[in-house]
Amino acid sequence: MKTVLPADCVLVTLPGVECELPHKTWAELVAAAPTDAPTYGPDGDDTVSLVFTSGTTGLPKGVIQTHATNLVPMRRCQTLFTQQEQPRFFSYLPLSHIAERQIVEFSSINSGGEIWFNESLETLARDLPQCKPHIFFGPPRVWEQLRQSITTKFGGADALDAALKADQAGVQGLVVSALGFDDVDYCLTAAAPTPPALIHWWEAVGVNLCEGFGQTEAMGLIATDPSDRRVGSIGRPVGEVEVKIGDDGELLIKAEGCTPGYYNRPEKTAELWQDGWLHTGDKIEIDDDGFIFITGRVKDYFKTIQGKFVAPPPIEGLFAENAHSEQQCLLGRGYSKTVMVTVVNEPARALPREEVEAAALATVESINGQIEKHARIGAVIFSATPWTIENEILTPTMKIRREQIEKQFGEDAERLAREGAEAGSILMHWAD
Repeated sequence: MKTVLPADCVLVTLPGVECELPHKTWAELVAAAPTDAPTYGPDGDDTVSLVFTSGTTGLPKGVIQTHATNLVPMRRCQTLFTQQEQPRFFSYLPLSHIAERQIVEFSSINSGGEIWFNESLETLARDLPQCKPHIFFGPPRVWEQLRQSITTKFGGADALDAALKADQAGVQGLVVSALGFDDVDYCLTAAAPTPPALIHWWEAVGVNLCEGFGQTEAMGLIATDPSDRRVGSIGRPVGEVEVKIGDDGELLIKAEGCTPGYYNRPEKTAELWQDGWLHTGDKIEIDDDGFIFITGRVKDYFKTIQGKFVAPPPIEGLFAENAHSEQQCLLGRGYSKTVMVTVVNEPARALPREEVEAAALATVESINGQIEKHARIGAVIFSATPWTIENEILTPTMKIRREQIEKQFGEDAERLAREGAEAGSILMHWAD
């Protein structure tokens, strides 16, 4: 240590640490500190941090957080989630992720709980049981990866299904223990649309996922209902949050603690705030009981050649029920037909392609019977390469960058849509 430190560097040792070099102890340092309180106290409107959006399109924007807005997520979590006396939190998402800050950082500070940090996303299934968290949040992609891990442990989907039929309660106990969810009170999912099929799968193995909705600009969680879940819904507005549907179906919110705007981006701030309402960029429907259903991002809606709008997420959610699909994205902007691009999961990669295609065809035919004619799928593109943060198809918060999918698969997709429309059949194509 002595060889790499500057000569005038002061060493400070913490309690219980021995050091042979000249040093000060922590106690000595504290004793020498001024005892009078600082004269400056921050105002509630003072900026405390900037959280940059993940930027699925364009440049990330710095969302301004103030001292006052930082108090809001603490209050919301206190109200929504009953916490243990000394709760354990599991941290694995980027530390600037608004869900990570609200559910882990702020909640741990507020409750005096423990934070466990995992090694990497690849070791998630290994590290979770060591922590045994009391609350766990994961985007849909993480829950899909954990599902694959559990399925592999049981020797495949068929073996797991057989085990569930023989002893569902016993299998549920094994799954919960394998994940380290023995003490978990809440399992949450958000950040992207969660396919209902994925939620139902987790219910079958004993894990109840509660879907919610949050946004960096609104300081995190603004809708969920852990006490009254409704599959496919993000829940109902929490606390003082007001919501309404804009003229184009967009979710508008008004709530305590929303950001005043984007740092040095006045034009984007003006787009965000209009007539006192924060524009979320998400299209929604609200049922008679007040449950909110996300139908897609405003910017993700597209028109086919027929000139009618298509909402991708509901159709992608239906395709996710296919046993061989790991990730999916619907294309079709200006196409004759829509085209589903899907990443096949690991077990499917070992199967004959004809078998995977037959299953996909059955899924598409079922979907096409449920949706309007202009939105019907005319082709499926299969890929064996997962979409990841590293290949820049996923954002750091694991949202799909649709423009990257269009860039990579768009030429083939447009051609298949045209050929499928001419042939009057559903085409299958393998990209790799």
